[in-house]
Amino acid sequence: MDKNTFSKTTSNKPKDTKLKLKQTKNVIKSKKMSWRWPIKIFLITLILSLIFSISSELILSSTGIIISSLIIFVLLVTSVIFDMLGVAVAAASLEPFVAMSSKRIKGSKEAIMLVKNAEKVSSFASDVVGDMCGILSGAVGASIAFQLYNLTGDFKTILIAAFVSSLIAALTVFGKAVGKKFAINNPEKIVFMASKILSFF
Repeated sequence: MDKNTFSKTTSNKPKDTKLKLKQTKNVIKSKKMSWRWPIKIFLITLILSLIFSISSELILSSTGIIISSLIIFVLLVTSVIFDMLGVAVAAASLEPFVAMSSKRIKGSKEAIMLVKNAEKVSSFASDVVGDMCGILSGAVGASIAFQLYNLTGDFKTILIAAFVSSLIAALTVFGKAVGKKFAINNPEKIVFMASKILSFF
């Protein structure tokens, strides 16, 4: 090995060491960053659950069976829609929205934002909103059963309550199954529809 080659290899060593240190720091930083979102989503879910649980108790105590049934319907539809969005964001590709953005189509920037943050959007839409709506619909179903018991005073109301709870669970699972299939087949359409709504705000 001549002197020039030796000097080149030794001069590259500090650069290589600096590069490796930088890469190690980036890996450690990314690992620390990965814990931020689960902690944030835990706190968001906890706060929202408390708010919705307290408000639902106050509202349902003064509502009739018909209004409670309408609330269940709204909660089921909301749960299915947000679950669809969670699946669609995870399945959608970025390229169509980048092309739309170059043509300055309204909602394309919001669509890019949703797809780029697919993990967070999917977690919030499917896990937080979707599951929370499912829990609240079960609470509303229990409220309906309690109201029926007050009207009839019959022991058979327990069976009615079990049937109402089972029906709500079955409808939720059925709706989410249909929604997931549609979301997997049409992810870009769903994401673009959601982005158009976001563009208004």
